[in-house]
Amino acid sequence: MRNKLSKISVGLLGLGLASCVSPKFERAWRDSPQQRWTGQWYSEKHDAGGRLRAVLSSPADGKMDAFFEARWHGFTTAYPVTLDAQKQGAGFQIAGQKELKSFVGGGLYTYKGSLLPSKFEAQYGARNDAGTFQLTPAP
Repeated sequence: MRNKLSKISVGLLGLGLASCVSPKFERAWRDSPQQRWTGQWYSEKHDAGGRLRAVLSSPADGKMDAFFEARWHGFTTAYPVTLDAQKQGAGFQIAGQKELKSFVGGGLYTYKGSLLPSKFEAQYGARNDAGTFQLTPAP
């Protein structure tokens, strides 16, 4: 019985730690006021969604670094992605992929969308998920 309680306690501790905000993301968010974006993501496959924040670098040489923080079911996940960014009109067409390591919702995610001065919209897909996200510059 004691062993079972220990396993449950460790599991709950792990879930609690997984839901903590990423210190690296918070530092990037605090230190990059001109490059912060905020909005929502939505999974069409699971009819779920949540808050999404991003810190974006300025596109250069066809690439752009993005650091995302997503909330889902009480958890917060933060991860960096390097995106292809091709100039198109007043904005950029973006595309990229990232292998997310997670016991829930992990796998290879692909991204494709557009980045304009006032909005960042994209579709994402993975083996077990697909959806959209929409961001605007953070106040």
